[in-house]
Amino acid sequence: MVAESIVKNMSYVLEQNIGNPEGIEKGFHATVNHMYGDHQYCTENWCGYLKNKENYVHSNLPYGKDLSSASLKSDLENLFIKQMVPQSDKLSKLGSSQANESVNNIKALKAPKTKHFSSSSSLNYRVSSAVLQKNEGYHYISEVIKLFKFLYFFQFY
Repeated sequence: MVAESIVKNMSYVLEQNIGNPEGIEKGFHATVNHMYGDHQYCTENWCGYLKNKENYVHSNLPYGKDLSSASLKSDLENLFIKQMVPQSDKLSKLGSSQANESVNNIKALKAPKTKHFSSSSSLNYRVSSAVLQKNEGYHYISEVIKLFKFLYFFQFY
C-alpha cells in the first residue's frame, strides 16, 4: 500500500506539471514531506491536511497515518529530491507516462500539425530528432553538431 501511494503521488506531480520543471521540483519536495506529516511545502489545491487540519487522514497510506520510517524517508529523498529534481526539466517535457504518447508529444513539438511538413524534406529530420530526443535526451543536439563539424572539416580536404 505504501509503494502504491508513492507511485500515485509522484504520478500526480508529473501529470499536473507538464511543461513546468519548477512545479515538479516543488511537487517532489512536497510529496515526500507530506507523507511524513510535514506540510510546509504543500499547497491547498491538493493537500487535504491544509483544507481540514483537525479531521485529515491520508486516504492512501496505511491506517490513514503519516509514515514514520526514517530509512524509507532517506531513500525517498535520495531518489526523488537528489536524483529526480535535477531531471525536472526533462520530466516536465514527458507529457505522459505512456511511452507512445510521450513520443507523439515530442513529435508534435518538432513538427506541429498546424504547419504543413508532410511534403517537406524537413519532416524526416524532425521525426528523427524526436526519436533521438526520446532515446538519448537533449545531448543528442551537441553530438549532431560535432558530427556536422567533423564532416564539414573533411569536405574541404
